[in-house]
Amino acid sequence: MMDIAIRPYRVEDAKPVFEAIEESKDDIMQWMPWCHPDYSIEDSKSYLAISVTGFERGEIYDFAVLRDGHFVGACGLNQVNVIEGVANMGYWLRSSEAGNGIMPMAAKKVINWAFENTELNRIEIVAAVGNNRSQRVAEKIGAHKDAVLAKRILIDGKPCSAVLYSVIKD
Repeated sequence: MMDIAIRPYRVEDAKPVFEAIEESKDDIMQWMPWCHPDYSIEDSKSYLAISVTGFERGEIYDFAVLRDGHFVGACGLNQVNVIEGVANMGYWLRSSEAGNGIMPMAAKKVINWAFENTELNRIEIVAAVGNNRSQRVAEKIGAHKDAVLAKRILIDGKPCSAVLYSVIKD
């Protein structure tokens, strides 16, 4: 049985985050605009500093996903709208860990944390039409497929349709 845990990102996560991204670039770059061929440890350090500060301010809630205590990916909430109680969920997983059911478990933990610790009432997942892995995660956690939105996100700088999923607080 796998032990899957989440915890807020820490600045000292830079090396394991970078190593996971380095291993997974080919899978991640297509869908995550922040990931690029020259992604460096400095990019990881810069983002983690923003993430830690953002978490403290309630602006973003990024979590390290751990399998048996080892960093395997990330799942978090961004675009937090405290007025309307809505946030966007994003996630990525180290390529060598894909297909093991880790991300649905982690995403559920993040959603539960959010509904218990914030005023959020709705969490949205926006996945590119071709991003089947992200869509499967949304479906496995019971997210409702709300719509397909034309030209909702940019992929390689070009507008792309995306599927909008939502999870609503009881």
